[in-house]
Amino acid sequence: MKKVWVTLGTWGLSAEFEHVILISTDRKTLTRTNELAAESLTEQDRKKVAFFSPGDFFVFLEELDAKAGTKEETVRGYKVKVKYRRVDEAEKNTRKQAIMQTILEELKRAKKHDK
Repeated sequence: MKKVWVTLGTWGLSAEFEHVILISTDRKTLTRTNELAAESLTEQDRKKVAFFSPGDFFVFLEELDAKAGTKEETVRGYKVKVKYRRVDEAEKNTRKQAIMQTILEELKRAKKHDK
């Protein structure tokens, strides 16, 4: 029997993060937590929460990167146009490797914890 630890609605949503993400290699875990979130979270909070496999998570990151080109924000009452520079392929791969390493270490730690 697999143990599932879910912490939705505690620190991630109350800290007003733009995205709260659960990454799991187990599709059943993703499905169950998605159903749990749909039942227990408000519609506004539900829009912030996402459930991904490690591969799908990288697709999500690339979509975020594509959307972040230019954005207009209000800072202290002034409208400010913010331009984000594109990251070259080498930097993108370096970041991807760092994220994958972090996910892999967490999966190993979780596996040890289950034993």
